[in-house]
Amino acid sequence: LLRFIYRCNGALLVAPLLGQLESMYKPAVASWQAGRLNCAFSLQQTNQKRNRIPRLPVRFSVPSTSLGNVHIPSIQAQCNRPSPPRPDTRVRAAASISIDGFDSYNEPDAAWLSRFPPFDSLSLSAIEELLSIVNVVTFKAGEALTKQGSEATQVLIIRQGTAEVAGLEDAAGMPTSLGPGSVLGLPELLLSQPLRSSVVCSTPLTAWVVPAALMRQLGAGRRQEYALAVSRYMAAQLQAAEEAMQVSKQRSRALLPYLVSAPKRGIIGNSKYSEKLRKQVVAAARDTERRPVIVFGEPGLEKMNLAALIHFGGPCRMQPMLRVDADRLDGAGSELFGRGDRPGVLALLEGAAAGGTVLLNNAHLVPPSLIPKLQQLLKEGTYRAAPPLLAQAGSQERMPLLLATNVRLIMTTEKPMAALEQLSSVIKVPPLRLRPADVKDYAKYFLSLINTRRQGQPGGQG
Repeated sequence: LLRFIYRCNGALLVAPLLGQLESMYKPAVASWQAGRLNCAFSLQQTNQKRNRIPRLPVRFSVPSTSLGNVHIPSIQAQCNRPSPPRPDTRVRAAASISIDGFDSYNEPDAAWLSRFPPFDSLSLSAIEELLSIVNVVTFKAGEALTKQGSEATQVLIIRQGTAEVAGLEDAAGMPTSLGPGSVLGLPELLLSQPLRSSVVCSTPLTAWVVPAALMRQLGAGRRQEYALAVSRYMAAQLQAAEEAMQVSKQRSRALLPYLVSAPKRGIIGNSKYSEKLRKQVVAAARDTERRPVIVFGEPGLEKMNLAALIHFGGPCRMQPMLRVDADRLDGAGSELFGRGDRPGVLALLEGAAAGGTVLLNNAHLVPPSLIPKLQQLLKEGTYRAAPPLLAQAGSQERMPLLLATNVRLIMTTEKPMAALEQLSSVIKVPPLRLRPADVKDYAKYFLSLINTRRQGQPGGQG
């Protein structure tokens, strides 16, 4: 069962949210706002007769007073069906957990603040003294809290809501998120340094604000205590940054053999076939839903270059594109999906950057046993890693978890693949013999390319 652990009146409670649903159910978005737990997720349901019910988005909101033991009938749900999911329905996951700002507003402010650094190093009297001079200020989503390089004129403590550090990403390639308990401007103010980063509200936000003059007076009166708290806080931040950098380096080394470089050239020619192909590539690149794409055509038509045009021509061009050769995949697809605790390319790319793309080259050569897994990946955005090689037959070892991914899949193929084409956008590349009008353009392009290379050589002539 999915269980949320949170604090309420100082006691640690465990709430079996959604009663009898599988532990694989995971909310895609969860936030604690105004004393309510708000969740949004996508369901893939199967009833007791194993009949699959179409996936549907569900949103619900649970009051904090009801979180002790919430069952399905008490959930306020809005979905494509007239009623919430039935208790006999089994739910499978389609996302990862993202829970920010769990908090109980019945908890005293001083006790609440003492749980977060650097205030966890301050005495209770120091925290109460700080709280006596704070002002409660609300900010709108998108409003700037701090600006990098500017003077620290105040200290902000986020009480409710979330914010993002602009230009700073975590190990997963996502903007670093700040939730309740995060402090802005305190180290810089006490050390008389400019602000180190720009922070913008990602949701409506409530903060405790202390003007710089009052904060300096407070710090001067408890100089040694605040100096120790800030030094511990900065040391912990430095250690966390070093660990994140190490994880990022390890992932980068693992991804290096699969990286696809930028496209070599655009689409050459002005025939009706070239114009149609160009429009299809642009449409796929600008597809906001990042639907899977199959690039189909004969050998030698630069299908990989077209796949690169789709990725690098879209909004996620700054994220990596990885190539996996289908003829190298084993029957379980472990290089792509992973095996046991060893991550595959999908997991590595998901962990390294949001919005990345996997290029499955020569998809018509994949082992037939992988077609159902690829269909599931294209249709639901989910997959399972292969079980460990040393797992004994008939063992009671648990089936690998169902994992969700937002990685885009682009496939090149030389043969029709009806099983996958139904779930993808298909771009058919016409051979040059069908567009003789483009031959002259090709000749001009390659002659200019040869001329440019000659000019770059020592002693080359124009």
